[in-house]
Amino acid sequence: MEAVVTPEAPPRDVPVFENAVQAAAWIEEYLKGVLTRDPDNINLYTRPTASTKFKEGELHVTEVVDPCYLRSIHRLIGTERDHEESESKHWAHTGLLYEAWVRSALREAFPGRIRSNTLVQGLPTGVQGYDDLWWKDTWTVIDVKSRSIGAGENGPSEKDKLQVAVYAAHRAAHYGHPVHAVLVYTYRQDLSKLDAFPVLYNPEVIIAQVRSNAATLQGWVQLQGSALPPVPPTMDAGKFPCSFQTRDGLKTCAFYSRCWPEGPAKRVFTPPEQVQKLMLEHRSFHQQKQALEAQLKPLEAELKRIKGDLEPVFQAHGPVMKGPAEWRQDLKMLVMPGRVTYDVEGACLKNPDLQPLLEPYKKTGEGFTQLRYVKAG
Repeated sequence: MEAVVTPEAPPRDVPVFENAVQAAAWIEEYLKGVLTRDPDNINLYTRPTASTKFKEGELHVTEVVDPCYLRSIHRLIGTERDHEESESKHWAHTGLLYEAWVRSALREAFPGRIRSNTLVQGLPTGVQGYDDLWWKDTWTVIDVKSRSIGAGENGPSEKDKLQVAVYAAHRAAHYGHPVHAVLVYTYRQDLSKLDAFPVLYNPEVIIAQVRSNAATLQGWVQLQGSALPPVPPTMDAGKFPCSFQTRDGLKTCAFYSRCWPEGPAKRVFTPPEQVQKLMLEHRSFHQQKQALEAQLKPLEAELKRIKGDLEPVFQAHGPVMKGPAEWRQDLKMLVMPGRVTYDVEGACLKNPDLQPLLEPYKKTGEGFTQLRYVKAG
């Protein structure tokens, strides 16, 4: 570990970030500004800088944080692949192009101050990783990802966040100084869009997790296929990363047959006329629902008005008003106390150190599907 010293002051024009939230906000604003001033600049990058050559016999950081550990094990023990992952190679190449653009855009403003593809120090033996961009003047690690439009709507994936957190945590341990982690999402279908996300993490927790994951993976690799762990419970034969739709049709993981020997689940074929019938029915009921909701709005407004007129009467005569005998009902006013809530997101933005403390209590609700009418295109 390098000696811990008071860091020298950065060049005068270099921004100072107190936390990852500030770092991500500045980076996003700066890169979007570059795109606004010169929207065609990104199209100039047709060839990426050569990527770092990984050692075939070692684990990559991306594999250590991957929820599907079987892919890494099969690669290291030399399992025969079902096919070459040409689609993955294509998008990896595309990702390098965007990384080259982000690197160039930042280096144009801060020449000689930003390093790229630097080896991450302190990783467990047999694990290798290279961060995309290391901006030591601001103590910031930046990882650039190429994703499909919409991928960033709900924030970055857990795997992407964990990967850049691993880089930043080991940088922080190496230098004895806090390091900010920022994820930059670029989008394949629209080069004019990008997002920068702050990633908050606990260095000790991240480093311990990497060591534990690496030791587990290396233990299975040593068995050389004589025994394999079960398919992770979060994996699904019909979903990414096991199988997924691409521009060229349905694709599968290169080791798909090892986990799902029965082959891809047969998809139910619905005749086009049946699909058309279902769509017409859905649209009909959807329009009826919208019409009823439109009728409810004026009724709700009238009920709100009458409630306001009755409240003083209840306050003067008590919580229950007798209705006519034929109603067989009385009208009662209930006093509902306000619900106490905590703005956790706001608290974390003000104090980023809170985020790692809350991670053990995070709960993710069950997802659901939704049908929505959008502009035809």
